[in-house]
Amino acid sequence: MNRSSTATWFLSLAVGSAIGFQGGTSQGHTSVKPDALVWKSTDIFPSVAENATLVGDPHQPGDFTIRVRTSGQYKVPPYSQAEVENVTVLSGTLYVGFGPTVTTSSAEVLKAGGFISINPGTVHYWWTEEASVVQFHGNGCLQPIYVGQTAPPIPCRASAH
Repeated sequence: MNRSSTATWFLSLAVGSAIGFQGGTSQGHTSVKPDALVWKSTDIFPSVAENATLVGDPHQPGDFTIRVRTSGQYKVPPYSQAEVENVTVLSGTLYVGFGPTVTTSSAEVLKAGGFISINPGTVHYWWTEEASVVQFHGNGCLQPIYVGQTAPPIPCRASAH
């Protein structure tokens, strides 16, 4: 990048910052401000938690990002899924264990800022013991298949496009 291009880039960045993007979808990107999130009872994990969809639809093929908010003690029983599951802890603490039986002593402990990527078919479970917000993102459907089930409780829907 030459000096002229660099100067133009920094000027564009400064002007864009001064104008202040308010959130939404435009010009090839999506942004969501925290106070614009719509929290609702989750239909992906046990219904004590709430989720908010930032982009995409976790019930359809394609990219998605959702947040799950727990109010305290919350447990998800062992499950696997067909796609990679990427999880980032935004607040609180997430405990993640592996295998078909819950064993709290061997769980990984992820505090705010922690990240884990779980391969397809890996049986795992997770829980929180305090109010927490956890972000899930991936490509494909987020459809847990709980141990003992032969199909996900909510099947992946075909895209409407």
